[in-house]
Amino acid sequence: MPALSTQPVQSAMAVWPVDSPAFPVLLLLLALYFAGVSRAWLRAGLGKGISVTQVLSFVTGTMVMGAALLSPIETLSGLLFSAHMLQHVLLMLVAAPLLVLGAPGLAYLWLLPVERRRGAMRLGKRAVRPLRGLLSPAGATLLFALVTWLWHLPTLYQAALQNELLHLIEHFSFVAAAALFWNAVLRPFGGAGEGGYVAPLLLFVTAAHGSALGLLITVSGSSWYGHYDRVAQAAGFSALEDQQLAGLIMWVPPGGIYLLVALWAFYRAMSGTDRRRGGLRAGRSRLPILLVPALLALLGSSYGLAQHGLAPVGPGARGILLLFWVMLIIALAVCVLVFVLLYFAVRGGRNPGARGWEDTSRQSKPVKGRTGRLPLGGGPFVVLGGIVLPLVVLVPLLIWTLDLSANLVAPAEDHVVIEIEGYQWWWAVRYPDYGIVDANQIRIPVDTPVQLVLTSADVIHSFWAPGLAGKMDLVPGNTNHLWIEANETGVYTAVCAEYCGTQHANMRMLIIAEPRESFEEWMSERQEPPGPPVDELARQGREVFMNSPCIGCHTIRGTEAQGVTGPDLTHLASRLTLGAGTVANNRGNLGGWVSNSQGLKPGNLMPPMNLESEDLLALLAYLETLE
Repeated sequence: MPALSTQPVQSAMAVWPVDSPAFPVLLLLLALYFAGVSRAWLRAGLGKGISVTQVLSFVTGTMVMGAALLSPIETLSGLLFSAHMLQHVLLMLVAAPLLVLGAPGLAYLWLLPVERRRGAMRLGKRAVRPLRGLLSPAGATLLFALVTWLWHLPTLYQAALQNELLHLIEHFSFVAAAALFWNAVLRPFGGAGEGGYVAPLLLFVTAAHGSALGLLITVSGSSWYGHYDRVAQAAGFSALEDQQLAGLIMWVPPGGIYLLVALWAFYRAMSGTDRRRGGLRAGRSRLPILLVPALLALLGSSYGLAQHGLAPVGPGARGILLLFWVMLIIALAVCVLVFVLLYFAVRGGRNPGARGWEDTSRQSKPVKGRTGRLPLGGGPFVVLGGIVLPLVVLVPLLIWTLDLSANLVAPAEDHVVIEIEGYQWWWAVRYPDYGIVDANQIRIPVDTPVQLVLTSADVIHSFWAPGLAGKMDLVPGNTNHLWIEANETGVYTAVCAEYCGTQHANMRMLIIAEPRESFEEWMSERQEPPGPPVDELARQGREVFMNSPCIGCHTIRGTEAQGVTGPDLTHLASRLTLGAGTVANNRGNLGGWVSNSQGLKPGNLMPPMNLESEDLLALLAYLETLE
């Protein structure tokens, strides 16, 4: 992420705010919890009353809260919106459910003498009686939604950033509302009735509104919070890119977490149904243990999602985005329909005169359930829902997709041709109409179709410029074509979207879109090779280059250097990055790359260059003249 390379951010990453008031509070909560657990186990036996799993869950939840509030994440939250959003996700979607599963109320109740526990429980019931609606599943879900949206309104959000007390209240309300929600979701597990089937619906509703908020933050064309604009200007990174990453953190990992927990809730509800039917042996499910690495993977993967196609600047990407929205809306409608049908099927599938569940599969007529609703079934429903509806939806989508794919490779008039060849792990670039060879970045004129001629020199790569077009593979021995077009000036990023080796993630290309006049001027200036260096130090550097192993791998037009193993260096100084987007192109990084490129991009084919310091300085002076 670009923001992580700035000095203020790197400095903040080394600060651990252990002097925060959250530290003694977490220690106190943990100490009281262990005191209650110890007392319970001394009286009832190890693991009795409060299980070892519950203790581990509470401890893990407390550690996650500590990671969110007492680690550099807390320090970074004042600089990076993405770090602040990660903090919120950790508190609401990881720490809160783990704390709920740890049964802290039961542990704290054990701290009281036996004769006072019943009184404390009665007092607690009377205290929450007025809040019964708020503590219900629907009420808790609504409260969680309100807290999430209200605190992300620009006015409240920035006020919390500027006031430490308000910031603590914000975090407390997040954890409290999330705990009520997760208690409502997790409480039906193992219970009687159809409560378990309500949990997936609550999770789906919460995933929908949370993803909507994350989506709005991601696709917004302007920064929501002036605080991060000011910080970005001072620290030297893009506030809008940081906001887009923050939106993705709020959108993608939480959606996956809600989906996994919804599947778990549905599985537990079905398992309870089968146990009442006598079909399954009662026992505790081990599925949650299997979900833990998946949840952690979802959280960790969010930082790899900075590249996206939700802000298109070309006609190809706009068509893909429109298709994406249509498919997403259809998928959401199908999910809602499935949940609704599942709910009514469960409620209407019981026989009012039986103690268990009745198998109605052998009956010729539907049997009314206790609620008076008829179970869905029969030939017309199967034909309509299983054949007609999928055909009506999927066939038009298929035709639309095929037409859109054809347009991405269809020829266009008055176009520019750029040949791109993939290597492990860089891009060779040629402009055949201009006789120019470059590497790892291309220039294109705005509002002009550009034909990319794609091939590979070694393994299969894939070219993907998310804001401009779709993906196209680069296959050894074959030539593929892709058309891109930018309607706005700017610098855009393309990546390799097919795993191609250890440095696959560091195989990026910059696309510089500029007015047609600037494009033609740049091309005409670089049709001639750079002249001989004028500066004495640069002339010495030229001699160093020509007498070093560099000459065997790289080409500099107009010189005897004609190597083809590595990138063409004729216009090296005009490139914005080194190592296919690995680091910025400046003297420090260039010197590090020449001396030992393996330290910046391990596994690349360039060996370390053992040069004397005087020769290295002269060589850098020469390379900086290659514009």
